[in-house]
Amino acid sequence: MSARRLPAGVVLTAMLLIGLAARLAAYTGQSFSWGSDESRYLGVVQNLANGYFPSGDAEWFGTRLGLLWPVAGLFRLVHASDAVAAIWPLAISLTGIVAAYLIGRDLAHRRVGYVAAALVAVAPLEALVGTRLRPDAIAPAVLAFSVWCALRAGRARRSGLRWAFAAGLLLGIAWSVRENALVLVPILVMAGWGARRRGLVAGVVGAAVVPACAALLFAIGAGDPSRPLVGAGTEGAFRNPLDAFSLTDTYTAVITRATFDPGSPLFLLALSLVGAIGVTLYTRDRRALLPGLWLLWTAVYLEFGTLFNLAKPVRYLTLCTIPFALLVALAVDGRYASLAPAAVAIAAICALWYLPGRMLRADDSTLVARVAERLRSLP
Repeated sequence: MSARRLPAGVVLTAMLLIGLAARLAAYTGQSFSWGSDESRYLGVVQNLANGYFPSGDAEWFGTRLGLLWPVAGLFRLVHASDAVAAIWPLAISLTGIVAAYLIGRDLAHRRVGYVAAALVAVAPLEALVGTRLRPDAIAPAVLAFSVWCALRAGRARRSGLRWAFAAGLLLGIAWSVRENALVLVPILVMAGWGARRRGLVAGVVGAAVVPACAALLFAIGAGDPSRPLVGAGTEGAFRNPLDAFSLTDTYTAVITRATFDPGSPLFLLALSLVGAIGVTLYTRDRRALLPGLWLLWTAVYLEFGTLFNLAKPVRYLTLCTIPFALLVALAVDGRYASLAPAAVAIAAICALWYLPGRMLRADDSTLVARVAERLRSLP
């Protein structure tokens, strides 16, 4: 029986299981190395779980409600461990598979959604970060659902305002995971353009819900309602972008070098991207406009917007995974549909080859349980 005859829920469940297997295969625990983001995240999570509100400059990460507070709840309910810390990012990472399917289905049809979802399920970079307590495993999936809701808002007649509100609410949640989620606002406006001014107002109202709740929470708990709104800006270190720019360190250069490196999670990425863009331009596929501009806008931000205050780790590229998967899925649709299984198979083979890992796997992982045990004995 072909996949198109099976209920969508059955096919998606199979893809989720495959995605889960890939992420569990890449799981190595959380890193508690000196100065790492995860070590600071986990310190805040442990304090929250023990009833201590984030305070001081070192705990400004505690304002990221969508990233750390659910994990603190799990620590409180279960216990502090590497595996428990991985539950939240893993769960949201898997929902990114569903988001890719929904957008692909609504842009074209179920087959495009299936191919996009399958690519997200087996993408090596997604598998690597999918169990790490970092925004890179969570924010892209939440943003993808926001784009889908905006797309629905632009097409719906009676329920457009509800979809627009949901798109804004999800954007606010993504902001509470990592503040640069707001960079996707132009793509959301484009996706929901059909909802017009009323839809835009509903989206803005929805987007304001989470920041307002965060401000209220910190007003009560810390006496500082502005902390979650300005914490990232006041604690971040800014620099001259001209001094930070280097041709050899650009994402373009990194992806180009990694394209021919079988030991990289970006193996064949540039070739796949060039092929997908070439095919969609040749066929003049208007359905590719949204994911194409989404990918382009995100790539421009990562290449140049990060020069002001951020490094360029490979894990940031998870922001591009879903629009890239959609673009490839659209490229292998129609006359090139026979290439779809090959595209997914190549991605799966790359994942299987890479998951033993050469990057993003800390030597000092799986230390959270020991650190947590030590912290319990302290006053």
